[in-house]
Amino acid sequence: MNDSILGADLAVLLILGLGGPLLGVIRWAGRPRLGAGLATLLASGAIVGLAAGAPAKVWLPAAGLAAAYVCLAGACRYRVTLLRSLASPQAGLLFLAAGPAIAGAWACWREQVTTAPLAAISAHTPSFSLPDSVPVAMPAYTDHGKSVPLFTRPSDELPAATLTQAERFLTAGYPQGLIRTGPADAGYNCHGWVFAEGRFWVRNESVDSILADNGYSVIFEPRPGDVVVYRDYDGHVVHTGVVRLANSEEPLVESKWGHAGRFMHPAAEQPYGTTWAFYRSPRQGHLLRLGDSHLTTDGVSE
Repeated sequence: MNDSILGADLAVLLILGLGGPLLGVIRWAGRPRLGAGLATLLASGAIVGLAAGAPAKVWLPAAGLAAAYVCLAGACRYRVTLLRSLASPQAGLLFLAAGPAIAGAWACWREQVTTAPLAAISAHTPSFSLPDSVPVAMPAYTDHGKSVPLFTRPSDELPAATLTQAERFLTAGYPQGLIRTGPADAGYNCHGWVFAEGRFWVRNESVDSILADNGYSVIFEPRPGDVVVYRDYDGHVVHTGVVRLANSEEPLVESKWGHAGRFMHPAAEQPYGTTWAFYRSPRQGHLLRLGDSHLTTDGVSE
């Protein structure tokens, strides 16, 4: 994701997978000044990341590699007794080359964390189908005047039993991670709840235009009220929500699950996106302009 989990994880993989072996090769080749320069660069990057409020997983690997190199170099120079076995260039190469192994373990763990719910859901096909969405004659507009098509689904084509079945299917993998905040409703989807007061369906392909035109930018440290955008492996928007609680490593998000209900859930506990990013805009609220008037009530603040 542009920032997001994908960007942060990619930074971890690059730092561990490339930085460790590179430092090891430099150490093995007997180029201490070059190694010191690279370690200084890694340490500087870690300090910048920490100062910018980046997640610890972005700057901590760089800091760890720099610290490991300094320890090895110091052991070699001062012949520290306890570290003497690690002081040779060859041993340093083996020690620092553990980076790819750690990066591989990280990648496997992230793959399991972010895709296991999706795999579980895709393994079963629901026995119900949804009617096609119907365009609404009145579009919405971004702050730059770009039209955003709105849609609805006829409620009489979705019996209550069908909505209940659909919601059970979506929520089956999260028995302990959800707080229900709204009933199942086919009249609006997640984007429609965030950007159109919970009155319409807004399609996935419209979200990036809304983010660009309404002044949203990616942020590393979310606050309550920020928007979270979920994407698939190809970077396409698949789900949105609003941050409700952000004083923990994984914020709590509220979002509308398609035709099902609204739920409060940890950012990772949802069946949609494999990656996500947090966005903030200086504008008041998240709502689009509907027709010739502006929706003045912030539907996601209640």
